[in-house]
Amino acid sequence: MLAARDGRNPVARLLIASGADIRHRSVLYNDVDALMLAVSGGDVPLTELLVAHGADVNETDDTGSTPLMLAADNGNLSARRQIRVMKVLLRAGANINAKNKMGDTALAGLKIDSGSLYPRPGLHSVICFLEQNGAI
Repeated sequence: MLAARDGRNPVARLLIASGADIRHRSVLYNDVDALMLAVSGGDVPLTELLVAHGADVNETDDTGSTPLMLAADNGNLSARRQIRVMKVLLRAGANINAKNKMGDTALAGLKIDSGSLYPRPGLHSVICFLEQNGAI
């Protein structure tokens, strides 16, 4: 879990090879699993590794957010990195129109942000990517 949060891919690979439970959820980090931590950090190789080993791309955290929602809403990453992570998740079957506990989809949350006085750089690119991939 901490290897995913800290981007320690060699450690994560060793733990996975040793049979670590990649679906273990950490109460220290808002009840998320390793995939959600990797996605939040924008770690494309680790996201791919976890997906290849059976991580659930539609798992939700305590707010009902999915890994795709976390990737889309991560303003700390470049739009390019956000989109790369989202592509991995979508190829693995992530539900682009899943709703969190508030009833918001990944796209709905971003559209609210885009109406702000100073939308973050790259936001339009992320919105266009989601729309082009079937988000409503």
